[in-house]
Amino acid sequence: MSQNASSTEAVVIQLSQETGMGTTSGKRMFDQHRSFLQERMDPDSGLLDKLLANKTLSRIECNDIKDHHPFDRRNDRLLHYISLKKKYDNLIDALRDNRQTHLVNYLLGNGGAEIIVLCIS
Repeated sequence: MSQNASSTEAVVIQLSQETGMGTTSGKRMFDQHRSFLQERMDPDSGLLDKLLANKTLSRIECNDIKDHHPFDRRNDRLLHYISLKKKYDNLIDALRDNRQTHLVNYLLGNGGAEIIVLCIS
């Protein structure tokens, strides 16, 4: 294997490690950007249904979230359950599936503080 291919693989591995949520990095990311998510997530666009379907949330938890008004309180409750269960990856996937990728991009880019550039030749 050439040196160039080896360094490209190292960059890809590092990139996946940096963008993978994991428990520790996921918690840190959500703690840092919790208020941003709380103000901007749309829990009523199918997000709760997706989290129920993939068993991240129970029906009781979904109903508890839906009972909170206005939406930022629903989001606060949702984030509480995600943090409690350490299901950060599941939330990211559900956000992607519900056309809230702008929030995913914000999280993975650390609020716009990091730009990840990957050049493969």
